[in-house]
Amino acid sequence: MIGVGWYTGDGTNLNAENMNFWWVAAGSMIGQIALPFLQNAISMIAMTWFAENERTLATGTSSLALVFGVLVSFVMVGWLYAGLDEDNAQAVMLIT
Repeated sequence: MIGVGWYTGDGTNLNAENMNFWWVAAGSMIGQIALPFLQNAISMIAMTWFAENERTLATGTSSLALVFGVLVSFVMVGWLYAGLDEDNAQAVMLIT
């Protein structure tokens, strides 16, 4: 997040007047902090709840579900973006 530029793609300055960026940056940082806990929980859950011969399948399925969730979120943004007018589309572009 430190490497994020101070200007948007259209050259708009990101300052206190444009606080949406900082909310998105804060949410992104929370997600980045939580991701190692989520990824490491997959193997811990498989080790705790499944028998030794089922752990590989449980870990693989859970890891695939994590990646599939990211794919679904990208597709949903596309659906949301398709129904917006020009002003609201800029807000979605800033968030994504």
